[in-house]
Amino acid sequence: MSTIHKFKGREADIVIVLQVCRKIFPLSHPYNTLFRIFGWSQDAILSEEIRIFYVAITRAKEKIYLLTKAGNESMYIRMLMK
Repeated sequence: MSTIHKFKGREADIVIVLQVCRKIFPLSHPYNTLFRIFGWSQDAILSEEIRIFYVAITRAKEKIYLLTKAGNESMYIRMLMK
């Protein structure tokens, strides 16, 4: 078991991503505004969240499971379905 951040560059046969729900993935957290101090826009912050999600879903060699709550799916689930 690991976090997405710690799993960068590694792979597993099966990957399970928990809580792929709105306001969790992407993390819509008020502290994200602190990135503006470093010159990050809200779009840049969201792009980084998308990149992290991409890292998560590309670590699986065989199967990936994205666990969410019905009716509260992350926008990333909708992006994958297109």
